[in-house]
Amino acid sequence: MSSHRDADITHVIGKLPYRMAFAGGWIDQWIRRLGQSGKDCFEAILAMDVRALGRSMNECMRCWEAILPHTVRHPAITVDLLALLGHYQSRYAGAMYSGCGGGYIYVVSEEPVPGSLRVRVAGQ
Repeated sequence: MSSHRDADITHVIGKLPYRMAFAGGWIDQWIRRLGQSGKDCFEAILAMDVRALGRSMNECMRCWEAILPHTVRHPAITVDLLALLGHYQSRYAGAMYSGCGGGYIYVVSEEPVPGSLRVRVAGQ
């Protein structure tokens, strides 16, 4: 059983301001938005709603960029991953990378995406 003290980590990290200015905004705002984007993504998948899924993925990428700016933009990455992402986001319902440094890019679309592998989500 956890106590209130277990949830209070100030005894470990010291007393820092509750909200830390970070990434152009308050960190708690971005974390809240990131969590909501995950919930929205899950709900969109269950509803098989392409537009909502795309919106949630785009929002997730905005949060990643704010919280962890080196996720897709770093001096060691020679490709402009944000421009590539923007290309797909502007043409399709949504797009996001699979992880840090790019990896795969998932594009949400009801129409074929040139050069892609299609993933089909089957309903019950």
